[in-house]
Amino acid sequence: MYKRYFIKKDPNCRKKDIEWIELSGREFYRFVNDPANKDRHFVDMDDVVLESTSAQAREHRSKVNHSNYLKEQEEEWSIVSIYAFEGDDGMSGEDIIADITQDVEEAVVLRLRKCALREALRMLSAEDYLIVERRYLSDSRISEAEIGALFGLTQSGLSRRLKKIRSFLKKAVIEFEKSQQ
Repeated sequence: MYKRYFIKKDPNCRKKDIEWIELSGREFYRFVNDPANKDRHFVDMDDVVLESTSAQAREHRSKVNHSNYLKEQEEEWSIVSIYAFEGDDGMSGEDIIADITQDVEEAVVLRLRKCALREALRMLSAEDYLIVERRYLSDSRISEAEIGALFGLTQSGLSRRLKKIRSFLKKAVIEFEKSQQ
């Protein structure tokens, strides 16, 4: 497959008014080596070379450099199975290599607490659940004053109610955790 070369008829034209001229390889070589065309930029896409703006050429060069860097990094590494390591005591690589970033106990406790909190939230009245949902769980959280206005409460009244709800939820979570032990 041969390479095709395209230049803009007018390098200063707007994007929607571009007219392309196709050149042969020799014509393109003469074109880019002409000092009058030193400020024109091109993007080489393997089988097609297109004239572009300097920003487009920079962006394309950046992507090509990044891709080349990733390929270079891949060549320097090789993948080794953790099962390839076996100690004298018969332990495999997964037994020998500890994952210091993962605390299994903490993950289990967190999962249990989330489960307990879900159960506690189910025990709330519909109105209390809506208050908690609008204040803490919704993506578009709103202030206590706005929630109070929705439910006919003052901000201080809603604050006291939220304190009672949080206290109830805390007790319910603790009781649920105790029942799971």
